[in-house]
Amino acid sequence: MKKTLQILGGALLLILIIIGSAVAYVFYEGPRLDASSKAYVDQTLPLIVNAWSEDALWVRAAPELKQKVTREQVKDLFKKCSRELGNLRQYDGSTGEANFGFAIKNGKVVTARYVVKSTFEKGTADVAVGLIEHDGHWQLLSFYVNSPLLIK
Repeated sequence: MKKTLQILGGALLLILIIIGSAVAYVFYEGPRLDASSKAYVDQTLPLIVNAWSEDALWVRAAPELKQKVTREQVKDLFKKCSRELGNLRQYDGSTGEANFGFAIKNGKVVTARYVVKSTFEKGTADVAVGLIEHDGHWQLLSFYVNSPLLIK
């Protein structure tokens, strides 16, 4: 009985150490990921939406985005945005955060989601972006433009 309690106590202690380490990791890594992903969005998005540059988006697109969307689709979207919204007039900054999880197949997966409110020549739009981190570098995972002007 005593040996069983010692084994259970040791297992419980190991579980508590693992949980404590995970919590410490989240508190350490979380703010760093939030800061770096926000900086990436605030630096990158104006380059893309200023004149609706498909090239600027495409070179920053993650392989996962390139598998789901063709370059021709991006070109069509940006042509419509350019016609209906015009060029960027005011970038109001991004709001959002980074998240991470662990997958058996891929290991640590770090993503982020941000929304940017911007004013263009002909109206306003919210641009929602998703990011993924590959080898320590952020890349675009998704890109959505929401504006009443685009519903026409």
